[in-house]
Amino acid sequence: MPEPLRAAHAEIPSALAELAGKDLVLYDGDCGLCDRSVRFLLARDRRHRLRFASLQSPWAPWALARRGLPPTREDSMHVLVGVGTPAERLLLRSSAALHLAGAIGLPWALLRIFWIVPRPLRDLAYRFVARNRKRWFAAPSCPIGAARPAGAAEKLLDELAPPAA
Repeated sequence: MPEPLRAAHAEIPSALAELAGKDLVLYDGDCGLCDRSVRFLLARDRRHRLRFASLQSPWAPWALARRGLPPTREDSMHVLVGVGTPAERLLLRSSAALHLAGAIGLPWALLRIFWIVPRPLRDLAYRFVARNRKRWFAAPSCPIGAARPAGAAEKLLDELAPPAA
């Protein structure tokens, strides 16, 4: 791990108090669809329970290591649910998407009906979109961190330096 990344990675646990009980959404910061999805979620997170970090940030290896996983650039959205609580768990692919639909409330929470579809079938559809997303959606010309939506600063962890230990 490069030295600046290692230093930032070491400071992240001190931010845990601010993340306690929140859901950490890890997304591909170079993906137009992911960028649009995060903007959509930011605008609808009325309960203020979502926090966001790109897979390219020091937050991704930290969050994945909490669940015993190696750092990844996988074409998948990850959600670390209930950070720092006994119920903390990591959701991937369609399970992450359905959890997020429920987190932003109605009418989007109605999409949770798709939990009845077996995960392998849901993930097949998710992987199809993931495989084609960069072809269908241009990379963001102005990434989320550069053009922060109003009130989003505390939710976008890439733009916040982790607190010093």
